[in-house]
Amino acid sequence: MLIRPRAIACLTAALLALPSVAETAGLLHLRAEGYAFVDGLETSPLPADGWLALVCADGNCRLEPARAWVERASVDTHDGTVDGEVLRGDAPPGTLALLRGVAGVQAGPVATEWINPRFPDVSAGDWAGEHGTAAPPTLAWSAATGLRSVSLVIEEASAEACWSGDCIARWWLHGDGEPVVLSRTAGDPVFGRAGLLAPADALVWAGDLDGDGRLDLLLRPQPRPDYLDLRLLLGRDRPATGEWPASLQFYWWDPSNPGC
Repeated sequence: MLIRPRAIACLTAALLALPSVAETAGLLHLRAEGYAFVDGLETSPLPADGWLALVCADGNCRLEPARAWVERASVDTHDGTVDGEVLRGDAPPGTLALLRGVAGVQAGPVATEWINPRFPDVSAGDWAGEHGTAAPPTLAWSAATGLRSVSLVIEEASAEACWSGDCIARWWLHGDGEPVVLSRTAGDPVFGRAGLLAPADALVWAGDLDGDGRLDLLLRPQPRPDYLDLRLLLGRDRPATGEWPASLQFYWWDPSNPGC
């Protein structure tokens, strides 16, 4: 599913899940002040229990029980205060994301290859990150078939294409078989090439969540800092070639931003 910020209606925000994902599965990001939604959550009422927080500290990660819920509240928007919903939660500091209903994922330590030290935890809300071509170190992933070296690179359209509204950035996974497209996302004429997150910040986490020996990725491929597009790519869903579909997705747009 391709999410284009310029194609999103003004003042519309929602939690999105791919159609193939069961209703019991989910991906969330939390922050202390909550996430405001003016049109309601597609997953509302949200189950409070059954969530696992991916918590990282000192280069190690584990999954710990957490809670998340939705509250009716007044939400400040571009057009004034309206009735809406706010996502709340209770998760340990250092939480990258919350998962629910993902087969094979359970509480305990998880094999971790890469942690983005700049990705905000539950108390932060700055999505600016780094821009340009900065890349994370090459991932040396030790799978059941042996050591695999993979790298993340970005391919951008021309500046002219960005300003015409047709700027598509592609994050590629190289080095492990044929190159795979992690995500295709539309750039924004307001930000252009300079607004695209570098691979070093587009990648949030890499490791093995479900213990199947295949590389799983947590990715945020948004081209501008005023919303959050967080995607979980599970190794079991990775194709041999083409685009790697997101198994789960969390999407939030600030309702105080008109978005047009």
